[in-house]
This record gives sequence, structure tokens and C-alpha cells, in this order.
Amino acid sequence: MNKIRIGIVEDDLFSSTLLQYELNSMDYDVLEPCTDYMQAIAMLDTDTPDLVILDINLAGEKNGIELASYIRKNWNIPFIFLTGKDDKDTLEQAKQVKPSAFLVKPFKQSDLHAAIELAVNNFNFKDKKSSLPSVAEHKNISDIIFIKDGEYFYKVLFDDIDLLSSDNVYVIVHTNSKKFMVRASLNEYIEKFDASKFIRVHQRYAVNINKIDKINSEDLIINKQEIPISKSYKSALMKKLNLD
Repeated sequence: MNKIRIGIVEDDLFSSTLLQYELNSMDYDVLEPCTDYMQAIAMLDTDTPDLVILDINLAGEKNGIELASYIRKNWNIPFIFLTGKDDKDTLEQAKQVKPSAFLVKPFKQSDLHAAIELAVNNFNFKDKKSSLPSVAEHKNISDIIFIKDGEYFYKVLFDDIDLLSSDNVYVIVHTNSKKFMVRASLNEYIEKFDASKFIRVHQRYAVNINKIDKINSEDLIINKQEIPISKSYKSALMKKLNLD
């Protein structure tokens, strides 16, 4: 199995060297680090990594967020943001280009490894020119999602998820055994899920159609929990279940 090729874009020599050492120690294939926007573009054109770890605050005319925007538009590969700042404004800017994960310096090796697993497993590979090796060999990467809870990312099977509910700026992922809270909007988070299995039924709810126990025109039951059905979503739901 080929190793995952990782590109580094970091203008701080100490941070870049440390990151390269940590990645090598975890047996990743690490490309020669880049220090600015133009070097990163050249690296993408010539070596095409499977994943890029980039500092938000790059020196030069263009920063890491602008580089991430270029990657998002021109390359179908995941990227992880690395920064020494965890302020709200920086986070909001970073979220606009939809990074696969976010690491704040200083980080532990376990955090780095978890972020890479999250990025690789949650990335949409359908248009990628060459497939990345799966970090969960016993299951296809499309069958699982990694969800952060405390210091760890937990592997969750999509088939084990009953429903998603929105609570202000959070999404609660309901499984048979545990609930996970993710800071995201339901509109954003539902994009990670297979539309053939998960469907919105309400402004605050999306459900796994395979877990529906009972349904009528106003609500449905999953694992003894009653979920309301909004009029705006009712038609699509009934059509999906061949009840129209």
C-alpha cells in the first residue's frame, strides 16, 4: 500500500522541521516543505500531494487562507490549517474555505495524527485522480466519519447514526450508544452524509431513513424518539420512502 503523501507549507523553520519530523515518525511520505504561496503552487503542480498542511499566517503577499482558496478551486485534495492563533476572527476566516481540520500550535502528535485521519476519511474522493489509502482498512472510507469528542476523534459508522439535530450553532449526532456535539450548522454538516440515506425532515432535524420505525403526516419515530416533519420537507421525504 502506498504511503499518504503530505505537503507542508510553513514559513517558520522550527515549526516546519518539527512537523516534518513528526510526520516521518508516523510513516507518512513527506514532501520538501514550502515556505510561501508561490513555492506551494509549484509543489502542487509538480508533486501533487494527497493532503496539504498549511500555516494560515504565511509571510508574503498571499497568506495561507488565499492558498487554501486556490487549492479548493483547482485541486481536489484535502488540507489542514496550522496556526499559532486561535482567535475568533482567524477561525471565521479559515472556515470560509472549508478546511478538513484545524490545528493550533503547539500541538501533540496524537492531535496531528487524528487530524490527518479526519481529513483523509471525511474527504470526498469521488473526483480524485488517484485514491488515497484507507486508514480504516476493514471498512470503506465512505462508510465512516470521524467526530471529535474531547481530545480524540471517534470513528462512527454512518449506519449507526439515527439522526442529526440542530441546537443553535451545534449539530448533535445521535447514535444508539452515544451523542456527539459538533460545532457546525446543520446545512453544512449534512453535506458530509449520503443523500440516499440521510434526509432533512425539519429545519432542526435530518434522519437516517433506514432507522425510521413509524411515520405519519406530522412526525416520525426513531428509537422511541418523536421527530416533527415540516411541511416544506414532507413531500421529498414521502417520495424518498415511496409513500407519495
